[in-house]
Amino acid sequence: MKGKIKLQQIELSIDIAGENWSQGDFIEGQFEINNLAPNEIKLDQYAVSLALGDFKKVKARHAKAFSIIDTVTAQQENKLAFSFHLAEDCPITDKNSGLYLLYGNRESIENGSFLQLNIRPQKILIDFTQIFQSFHRFQEKGFKNKKGYLEVKFIPPKSREYATIDGLNCLMRIKDKNLELKYLFKVKNLSYAAAGNVAMSKKLVEIEKILTPSEYLFYADAPDQDKINASILAVLEQVKSKSFF
Repeated sequence: MKGKIKLQQIELSIDIAGENWSQGDFIEGQFEINNLAPNEIKLDQYAVSLALGDFKKVKARHAKAFSIIDTVTAQQENKLAFSFHLAEDCPITDKNSGLYLLYGNRESIENGSFLQLNIRPQKILIDFTQIFQSFHRFQEKGFKNKKGYLEVKFIPPKSREYATIDGLNCLMRIKDKNLELKYLFKVKNLSYAAAGNVAMSKKLVEIEKILTPSEYLFYADAPDQDKINASILAVLEQVKSKSFF
């Protein structure tokens, strides 16, 4: 992935290795400053920044479109090799926001040029959602960023077994190599009202789980389907048992 911008007599170019990345990856490349004028320039006034951008604000060139995460500044050479290590729970590219590389004048980096990065969830998070779908027939409706987690909306199957579960939003992330999960169930609850009538209400049931690597990995980055499925099943049983009056 490449980009180039000309600022008066200064030409800035950037070359990034790759097109797609996952959470926890390294984004590496080279930033070059080419002075087209005879006078010398201060190289350390130019930089490359990793930033989170709001798509609507970026399109509108809003002053607060970007939140800077990390910055690398040029030094004595006109060519700068850079490397940004993405956090294992960094934001992904979803419908509303995503990560960018900004490059230009260090003091006004947000007003320079930029390249949008395509960041995917970690493999184990994708594996987890696929296991959930395969074993329990819940339909996954995509990932999105949510308060430091990735949120996945699941639609329960239309079966008597899950009739009391109206919906599920699952927050997930890898933190310190642990798989952190927050299950947010919308549950239908039946109760007796006045005069013996049966009333239905809905409530939110939250269940948190933290799985260590030995509880979700078989070896290397291969998921342990049996252990992951057993953990999911234990959570579903809790909800079903609390769903009846």
